[in-house]
Amino acid sequence: MGLASESDNPQARKTDELSSSCLCGSPVFLSLNSQEFSLLAIFEPLNPREFSYEQPRRNEMPSSQAICIYTTTETAEQAGAIAHALVEKRLAACVQVQGPIRSTYWWQGKIDASDEWLCVAKSTEEKYAEAEAAIRSLHSYDEPEVIAVPIVAGSASYLDWLRKQTSTGE
Repeated sequence: MGLASESDNPQARKTDELSSSCLCGSPVFLSLNSQEFSLLAIFEPLNPREFSYEQPRRNEMPSSQAICIYTTTETAEQAGAIAHALVEKRLAACVQVQGPIRSTYWWQGKIDASDEWLCVAKSTEEKYAEAEAAIRSLHSYDEPEVIAVPIVAGSASYLDWLRKQTSTGE
């Protein structure tokens, strides 16, 4: 499956021109197994007064790069204890607990499923190692999920707040 822009189809070339200029109501042509489909893409322009974000700096990721750390727990109480510990130690500015969620996974050679609680901690790269250690020390799983993803864009004022809360506070 791919965009038909690589073909000799003049409509596909025109689609590329329209898509690159992000016109509202631009037709988009897709090619799927040699059959073409036409879709109407609707884009609403962003009002810069309503949406702002920090542009990520390529090849210059400061140690205060904002991240989300994810972990899942067996109980709501354990998720709450992890959330409280991370915020109290300023390893996260905020931790959201959601659940129960249903997880399906491989464990000990077979597919298993269980209800879990998801913790999403907003932190920084420089706090990750300490946050992972804190999560592992409070966690009941043999191999807990502890992963982090970068926040590539967001409200500048929120990201400033996040960095302050994970350093010295307000």
